[in-house]
Amino acid sequence: ERLAKATEGIDFNKKTILDIGAGTGPLYDYLVEKGLDEFSHYDATDISKGMLDQSNIPIKNQFEGDFLRIDFGRKYDLIFMLGVSTYLSQEQMTEYVEKLQQLLVPGGLFIVTFTHRRSLDIRLRSVLSPVARLIVKGDKVLAQKFPTKFYSYQEACSFFSAPMEMDRV
Repeated sequence: ERLAKATEGIDFNKKTILDIGAGTGPLYDYLVEKGLDEFSHYDATDISKGMLDQSNIPIKNQFEGDFLRIDFGRKYDLIFMLGVSTYLSQEQMTEYVEKLQQLLVPGGLFIVTFTHRRSLDIRLRSVLSPVARLIVKGDKVLAQKFPTKFYSYQEACSFFSAPMEMDRV
């Protein structure tokens, strides 16, 4: 559902795409599966090489490491950042937005998801995570102890100002 909503109404034909936090490549696979793969170029980045290794994204288009330190050597029509903001502090989010503004072509789109701090998902995780850490192996996301950040609607909107504008929520 997240991928359907994130790609709804977007023309991918001959577009350059950057997928920040691509993981195992669900966005890439979704675009190919739905026949939306007539883009001209697709790059993907993730902090984890192991995640990218599991993806179908061509190896030459994979960038492993910290997004802020990668030189992509091009600009993009579409930049996706799905499921990443949860792992970024407010300072990091501000840095990401500043960099992606430099990477977007004029009129380009940045598609980002935020986990709302009052969502059912977050409430369940706060209850289940301590239990999961006792039961689940340490390499599973639910069992890990890395910091997470959840934003209110107003906080999410605060990252975007001119020249960027909010198109839809």
